Amino acid sequence: MDIVDTQIHLFLTTGLEGGLAAMDALGIQAAIIDEFWGYDEGSDEPKPGHKLENGAYRPLAPCSQMAALHHPDRFSYLLRIDHRDPDLDSLAKQTAANPSGRAVRFEGRQ
Repeated sequence: MDIVDTQIHLFLTTGLEGGLAAMDALGIQAAIIDEFWGYDEGSDEPKPGHKLENGAYRPLAPCSQMAALHHPDRFSYLLRIDHRDPDLDSLAKQTAANPSGRAVRFEGRQ
């Protein structure tokens, strides 16, 4: 039976090789990466990403996309999208068009 972990924060606690070793040890064939590195001190915005002019925050997933590129049979990624992002439609379409992009999570503060 294939075991797929529905969501891991791979780069919060370990790198790619450590994540693969842990998955192998547990018999997990594949996972969707929700890239999250933590928070800067005094901030409630997740890293990696940057603040936009309208106050929205644009999370990024560079390590997740690279992991999926190098190990397409093992990794896909989830992209967080702030519901106030002026490029929301474009970001969602780009993720959907990428074979490794499996999900989006809409979030943001009021």
